[in-house]
Amino acid sequence: MAPVEALARGEALQARALAPPPGIAPQPGRLYDEIRKFLASASDDRALAMGPWDVQKLLFPRARDLPQSGRISLGGGPFVRSDGARFGFTLTVDCDSAPPTLMAYGFEIRYPAGVSVPFLRYDLNPPGAAPRLDVLKEPRCHLHPGHQDVRVPSPLAHPVELLSLLVYGP
Repeated sequence: MAPVEALARGEALQARALAPPPGIAPQPGRLYDEIRKFLASASDDRALAMGPWDVQKLLFPRARDLPQSGRISLGGGPFVRSDGARFGFTLTVDCDSAPPTLMAYGFEIRYPAGVSVPFLRYDLNPPGAAPRLDVLKEPRCHLHPGHQDVRVPSPLAHPVELLSLLVYGP
């Protein structure tokens, strides 16, 4: 396969991977509440080794300090699963675009010693973060399956979908 054709296929794959999933409208207040409620429910289910109040303290910024315009960052962690795995996340939303747009995220879980894959990380790089010719090596939306230099293209996901994978997945 010629490099030009490979690049075109990589760009087509990235375009499909970045298609917004149904129901993603990351308004900061609503998104913050969805994340908080999901993590509190996971705590109530005992999937997390921490109480709802501990979960609330690890989210940032605090709900009352959440800006409603511009580019805002949300995040949290480290949260601890009942099996000892630790995870956290950050994400950036552009609230001035119509509709608000998920610009970047990083969701990472680190497993306890003895697990064959030490970590998983789902990344959405900010637009323009990787040069055009790197789409085959650094897709904008990708998964690191236990190694920083390995990037597998992945679909754009809603933040709560990613948290579901981190909390209840492998």
